[in-house]
Amino acid sequence: PTTLANMERAGDSLIEHNHLIECLKQRDSEGARKVMGRHLSNAKRIRLRQINQRLVDERLIARNHARHLINFGG
Repeated sequence: PTTLANMERAGDSLIEHNHLIECLKQRDSEGARKVMGRHLSNAKRIRLRQINQRLVDERLIARNHARHLINFGG
């Protein structure tokens, strides 16, 4: 899923984009570089959190499936 599936990230991303646009309008390349760096870093942090959660969810599903097979036969 997109990192924008996280509602907090969606709002933050919009703010980051607006900051980037302002830097570009002002021809502030250093400001734009910093804003873009933070934007990418924040998106990466959320993406890694999503991946981690997906792995945790998959492990829980597998564990519950295994317990079901043990308890009820397969």
